[in-house]
Amino acid sequence: MCFTPEGAQAALERGAALAPCLDLTDETKVAAAVQEIEKACGGALWGLVHNAGTVLPGFIEYMPIGFYRRVMDVNFFAPVLLTQHLLPQLRRGQGRVVLVSSVDGLVSLPGNAPYDASKFAIEAYADALRCELSLWDLPVSVVNPATLRTPLAMSFFDAHRKAWDEMDRQDGEGSWKQIWTREWLEAFIQFNAARLDTIAQDPAHAINDMVHALSARRPHLRYLSGTLAKTVFRALWLAPEGWALAFKRSTIKPRPPSARGGP
Repeated sequence: MCFTPEGAQAALERGAALAPCLDLTDETKVAAAVQEIEKACGGALWGLVHNAGTVLPGFIEYMPIGFYRRVMDVNFFAPVLLTQHLLPQLRRGQGRVVLVSSVDGLVSLPGNAPYDASKFAIEAYADALRCELSLWDLPVSVVNPATLRTPLAMSFFDAHRKAWDEMDRQDGEGSWKQIWTREWLEAFIQFNAARLDTIAQDPAHAINDMVHALSARRPHLRYLSGTLAKTVFRALWLAPEGWALAFKRSTIKPRPPSARGGP
């Protein structure tokens, strides 16, 4: 399934037998697409990969509640609904499920609470799904990419303005503006966007893990995709919470002017 006509056309040109174009948060359209999929696979599906996702970053004090709902709709409720629709076909095909989470599903990071919450939710769902489907020997794998060189990731810090602008529209006189200034936001974006190129890696890291999860006789339960996923984020995931907190706190640069210790 593709979100844009351009994506659907590209998939068909690369050999896809079917590429429905739809918004996965539209339950009616999802149900119709499932019928198309069932016809295309003859009622027996060998694999389901959940790779759709969205991110709406920003700091919690100026994060509109609607941004949480939108991110949860795409990143959590959509895969839950689609999986439920396709479980009969997966069972008949002795198939498997691959859920693309994130390192943010293992380690919550500052400035990205809606996305982090959605990925923690998908981790819990995957764990329950894996246990239940094991009764029929249907594997469930989770892929946790770090920062990869995709349009979504490379525009992450610029997207911080969306939360600010929406909260400004809703509550332009709120006290949050005394804590988080627009000058600080622009400095934060400039400083951190420049660092993305130094850490972003080829998306092939995650793609190769998805292929293995779909095709291996014994797929892994979890794939940490990318160097940072296997090193820094694995350490943060396993480290004492106090140590992890200190490390994550140090990544907020520059600091808001009113924060203790200065900018």
